[in-house]
Amino acid sequence: MELLTNVLLDIWDVLSSYCLTALLFSAFFTVVYVLLGYESKKSFLKQLADTVIKDREFQRFFVLVYFFFLLICKTLLCRIGMGLEPLGSIMNGWLFTGNKYLNPPSQSIENIIMLMPYPVLIYWNYHDDIFHGNFTLKNVAVKSFFITLGMSAFIEASQTVFALGTLQLSDLFYNTLGGVISGMLYYLVLNHFKKRKSRSQH
Repeated sequence: MELLTNVLLDIWDVLSSYCLTALLFSAFFTVVYVLLGYESKKSFLKQLADTVIKDREFQRFFVLVYFFFLLICKTLLCRIGMGLEPLGSIMNGWLFTGNKYLNPPSQSIENIIMLMPYPVLIYWNYHDDIFHGNFTLKNVAVKSFFITLGMSAFIEASQTVFALGTLQLSDLFYNTLGGVISGMLYYLVLNHFKKRKSRSQH
């Protein structure tokens, strides 16, 4: 129970600390996005409002962008000036091992959860482009593995290069594990609704 409480409190802390900053970055992105596709036939504010309110494709993409900026705030921007040693604890952070104060079990659970939304948001935006009709559990698991591993590696590499965190193999493993789990859940849920829809049509 204590472990669950710590995880939930840490998630709440991230959301309450960085949600506004991520929203401001996302709003700036929206303005740039609309500017790049601006049509002089109507006012910029009218086109901006139409994009935000009526464009379903952009709304899905905005959620992905918002989550990306939330990740960047949590893993990179909030650590500027901390002076961490990038290569000081490569093998630390494994679940239920090491110092429970420096590497509490909740940290490993949070690393599993952290990137779980990422592959789902990618699929929500680019499902057909990614799967090309080959929507199988194995294919979803493999693509989720590489999508999440790529994002996790980007974060770890950025933390290492700019000394904004410590490179840990456990972070790569748990982030990727979470992405694979969420990808498989995405498949199971979507497949369930497809079968349900198919049965209702017959």
